[in-house]
Amino acid sequence: MKRNDLSREELLVKMEGWCAAEERCSADIRRKLREMGGSPADVAFILQNLVSEGFLDEERYARAFVRGKFNSRRWGRRRLEAELRQRQIGAVVIHQALEEISEADYMVALTHLAKQKGLQEAETDFHSRRKLFAYLMQKGYEPGLISKVLNSSGDEFDFFEE
Repeated sequence: MKRNDLSREELLVKMEGWCAAEERCSADIRRKLREMGGSPADVAFILQNLVSEGFLDEERYARAFVRGKFNSRRWGRRRLEAELRQRQIGAVVIHQALEEISEADYMVALTHLAKQKGLQEAETDFHSRRKLFAYLMQKGYEPGLISKVLNSSGDEFDFFEE
């Protein structure tokens, strides 16, 4: 859309609807407004209004993002943090959002992924172990925790299972 197509108020109404549909971060709003032809003044005005009206909340977004990606994709803390940083979320907000993942749930997710991808085979085969380690790193888990799971039989984490 071109700048002349929509007024500032029309852009605001569209962004309110867009934010009401699902949680958004300010970087998403800026990108969308640029695509729609909004001027820098429009972007600032609309962001201010969205925040004051409760449509946009970075903390709420970060918590929802962490919950969603951890529960559905089983991403680790490092990946979650990197993704939130890429979305220009502040370090304090990221830290608070990551604290919502309990240590027990985190270890269950890590152990589940390791078992699902071949933990048994990795216990005896160096190549499989290296591939599993790389996979878990790519998912965002910390090297120390990955080693702990790979070096255990997995039985010590079974009491966390649902």
